Amino acid sequence: MTKAENPDIARARELILSLGWNSTSFQIINPGIKRWFSAEADAVVGYVSASQIRVVVGAPVCSIERLGDVVAEFEADARRTSEMVCYFGAEARLDSLLADSQNHTRFLLGAQSVWRPRAWSAIVAGNSSLRS
Repeated sequence: MTKAENPDIARARELILSLGWNSTSFQIINPGIKRWFSAEADAVVGYVSASQIRVVVGAPVCSIERLGDVVAEFEADARRTSEMVCYFGAEARLDSLLADSQNHTRFLLGAQSVWRPRAWSAIVAGNSSLRS
């Protein structure tokens, strides 16, 4: 860490490198993103606040075993500041955890594309619009 580097960014980067799993993990260290750390310092959540809503960058970065506890702790912190939480781009782990929750609403915006390089030749051969 350089002298000028924000210590929160360095802490977040360490957690991302050891526990990051979703495609949005590294967005947490971007400028303008607020970082919340769990009481146990084993998790980080990146978010922006807008109109009393914490819009979370993906899902909490933590171990799978701690995901439920971290979500509960983060959402409790948001309630203390009269904010609601919206997880954006959170992916399957968080979706599975909260699927049966009566306190959460899910809205599927899209799915991540799947890239299978081995099948590319056959895909191109079988689809004229791709060939052009």
